[in-house]
Amino acid sequence: MGLLDDGEYLVGALCPSRGVSVNHDKLFTPASNTKIITSWFTLNTLDEDYEFYSEYSVYDRTLYLKSRGNPLLGAQDIQTLIDQARLPQGLEGVTLDTGYLNPEPRPPGWCFDDAGEGYAPVVGDVCFNLNRVSVERRGGELVMDPPNSYFEVSVSRSASNPLIKGRRVVLSESRFASGGKTSFSYPSPPRFLLEYTAEILRARGLANGRLRLALGRLRGTPFPFAVKSIGEVLRTLNKHSENIVAELLLLHSGKELGAGSLGESLKKLHVELEKRSITRVRLHDGSGLSRYNLVSPEALVKILGWLQDNGVFLESLPVGSVDGTLSKRLNRRVRAKTGSLQGVRALSGYADGECFSIIVNHCLDADVAVRLIDEFVVRRLLS
Repeated sequence: MGLLDDGEYLVGALCPSRGVSVNHDKLFTPASNTKIITSWFTLNTLDEDYEFYSEYSVYDRTLYLKSRGNPLLGAQDIQTLIDQARLPQGLEGVTLDTGYLNPEPRPPGWCFDDAGEGYAPVVGDVCFNLNRVSVERRGGELVMDPPNSYFEVSVSRSASNPLIKGRRVVLSESRFASGGKTSFSYPSPPRFLLEYTAEILRARGLANGRLRLALGRLRGTPFPFAVKSIGEVLRTLNKHSENIVAELLLLHSGKELGAGSLGESLKKLHVELEKRSITRVRLHDGSGLSRYNLVSPEALVKILGWLQDNGVFLESLPVGSVDGTLSKRLNRRVRAKTGSLQGVRALSGYADGECFSIIVNHCLDADVAVRLIDEFVVRRLLS
């Protein structure tokens, strides 16, 4: 049984250099192969030297933070800021400015069942620690990353998806089988960032008593911190398939072209594709979580061709048997982006430097679909 002769699946595949062409111009649900298009839009719009950053200031005994849609703002960045910025003692408040991007918390087509999952966090101007908390069981203790006293986590055998009510989080017992690790996404990233920052300030002895936490405009002279290169962001996007990073890159790129919302950013993206004769693409997000997205293998191969000599993009892709989502698949001759949704498995990238795209829709057994894709790549594209 081979990938192309298995009537159970709907398969699209294209690798021009190997003479492979099956349903190459048909539209498929691409899952995270959408991130290839978002990567191209980002690199086509923003300079390769572009840097993402956040800002801070101190004014009237208040620490001001402005996230600026920084995709990789993390707990370590907040700790480094507080430890190195020579903040005054006796701070009385923390104010967070969220007025840079205008995202939709859940783009069109995102499944309601994914709410609360670590891979489907709330999309906002604030992206703090990818807007999720990792939880690991160590002995009889649940350890959170980043460590915090804001959330109270418990485990239940009856829970399936993460249940989040305010500060209380209930996770499924099954997710910790064999000492496993899981995560949950929190509903209010601005609140958690404020609470986490206040907790670190108190731990460092910089705050007297209870801090006033608020949303507002940044005041005083701003200074940059948490500076991230576009290469660093793209590696996080593609090697680890981080959905929120894709959404923020789409918004940053759209903003550079004058867009002020997700819808306007998508229009800018489609216009840029149409300039290059790709018209039969319909995207509703930048990550591929949307069930509404439609892309053909032909479109993906064209875009991969445009990026074939772009070192920043190539370095961002998972390498077979080495890292990212391909760390346990294929071999070093393959650099490619994986894609998965319920009933969808995809793989698009480069085999021995040659562009290819394979998308499988309507697969009942995802493991079988992945095995068939990998066998196809080895036998038809690497032989």
